[in-house]
Amino acid sequence: MGATQCSEVFDRNREIISQLSGWVLTQDDYSQSLQRINEFEHSFYSGCPKQLCAQQTSLFLSSPLHLSMHFRPLERPRYLHQHFITNMTKHAQMLGYKKSSVPRRGTLLLLGLGAGLQIPALLKKINYTDVIIIENDANSLELACRHLDIEQLQTQCRERGGELHIPRVESYSDFMNAMRAILIKHGYHLLADISLFRHYNSPLYDEIFEQFRSWRNRFASMWGFFEDELIGLSHTLENQRDVLKFTPNFTQSFTSQPKVVIVGNGPSLDKCIQALAQAQNIVIVSCGTAVASLLKQGITPDFHVEMERTVDIYELKADSLSDPRLKNTILLTLNTVSPKLLALFNHKMVFLKANDIGTEMLKEGDNTFEPLYHCNPTVANAALAIMLKLGFTNVALAGCDFGFRDEQLHHSQHSQYLDKLDPLFLNKVKAELSVKGNFGGEVQSTRIFNEARLSLEVLISKYRLAAITNTSDGAYIKGTMVSSLTQFLDEPETADINEALAHIRQGLTYCLQQYGNTKVLEQLDLNIQESLQTLVEGINATQKVLELATALNRFIYDLEHSKSMTSKLLLSGSLKYMCVTIASHINHIPPSQWDSYFSVAKKQLLTALSNYIHRLNTI
Repeated sequence: MGATQCSEVFDRNREIISQLSGWVLTQDDYSQSLQRINEFEHSFYSGCPKQLCAQQTSLFLSSPLHLSMHFRPLERPRYLHQHFITNMTKHAQMLGYKKSSVPRRGTLLLLGLGAGLQIPALLKKINYTDVIIIENDANSLELACRHLDIEQLQTQCRERGGELHIPRVESYSDFMNAMRAILIKHGYHLLADISLFRHYNSPLYDEIFEQFRSWRNRFASMWGFFEDELIGLSHTLENQRDVLKFTPNFTQSFTSQPKVVIVGNGPSLDKCIQALAQAQNIVIVSCGTAVASLLKQGITPDFHVEMERTVDIYELKADSLSDPRLKNTILLTLNTVSPKLLALFNHKMVFLKANDIGTEMLKEGDNTFEPLYHCNPTVANAALAIMLKLGFTNVALAGCDFGFRDEQLHHSQHSQYLDKLDPLFLNKVKAELSVKGNFGGEVQSTRIFNEARLSLEVLISKYRLAAITNTSDGAYIKGTMVSSLTQFLDEPETADINEALAHIRQGLTYCLQQYGNTKVLEQLDLNIQESLQTLVEGINATQKVLELATALNRFIYDLEHSKSMTSKLLLSGSLKYMCVTIASHINHIPPSQWDSYFSVAKKQLLTALSNYIHRLNTI
């Protein structure tokens, strides 16, 4: 390549990088930049860049760092997206699909660019469609401008149905925001198969590298799904007269901030349950199934928190929740729970769950509602969110492990989960990742537990005046103080707990009158069928499986940017599951089988959409 041509490619590379990332590289001409780039290259590489990149590429391909997403087919699927996953997985298996196979397509994420010569070599070996480059050093970007043809790389990605991404990232939060934006704009199918290539070390790249499974799981979590949202909406309609519009400050009833212990049902509860039984003058908050464990030990909680919405979950807990010892316990819950649950408690407070379709419909046109944020995915999340919202600032977490040291002991020995005669005994927990332990070392965790921990960390960061103590022998939670429960309980307490709680119970009726919802929804008009019909028409027009995935991605993108939160909350989750399912299958079956896969996937998808429309028409 002659000097003039090199100069043209170099300038074009700088322009494309600026367009994609916002980086403004020096505007020196090629000859002026060359000496500076050569000096950086010699300081960066110990030898020939081409040879070193080739060696690193060969090493990576021999043992790639790669994560694939595969949804498990169910023997008896209950929901439409589960039917789609199950039916399409069975068909994909007939076409040669094996989830452990080397992917034929995928996403390549590079941490550090350098000369960039590893990219063409990797794309030659694996059909990566999307390439995401994380590089926050302008010198390295200029070096790549000399060695690569960025426009050619961009064209290659587009010809494969993907895109080249070079977001500007200077912190871990920047990275998370950039990835979220890429997924929303270009599709969640990018999560189906991701390879992570670290070219060189830096604190930022090392954090992204070490947290690979964690952030991948985070982007694949808490999507929700159609039927679940409708269940929550139907419960909201029945519970709406009990919903609090604003949140009172309960701590005004106490002479000083009381000690509050939020009790989860993790395995470490066994180590501290006797200390709880002997504790005096503290506020005990039970989370979900932990109430049964506490009652077995003669401990009656002052508050009990529930957030699961399905009726079958209620029925599994009905016996313990009907215990007469709970007659003075105050239920703290969300608008989405079964109305049968509310009927069991004499005293209750119902909070509006943020990012929920029922909440959105209640607060439509009324900005005075205060939804409860960061209250999922576990009951412990809801418990801490509610207690902080009520004004309590001296809180300890006990048995809120978000992990376990033994897969067989994933809950307290007193819990229903370890009772062989209880239906919950069938629920098994499998470790998916390791996280830092609260008292040192590491503990095993799951995708949901880890997402719950991360959500708690965000919540705690918003209440800087609160003192949150983690006494659980589980996952470390950033923003908490680490202590044993005994040490927490030994701190002197001056508040008169019993008198204050009695005052709170007496004032709940007045509280609902003052702070309760006055807007009553008599009927629903979701008006979503028309947009779903548009998607049906788009799916009908597709001729290839990649067109099918593109049509789904575009619809999800429109939902994410829609003014209608109800449409987004109701539909986007189920469609994400279907879109990622398609990607995870075609990435692992021969392209020669794509047409067969497409014909079945199209029919299955149209069937699901038809059922969604029918369900909406019958509300």
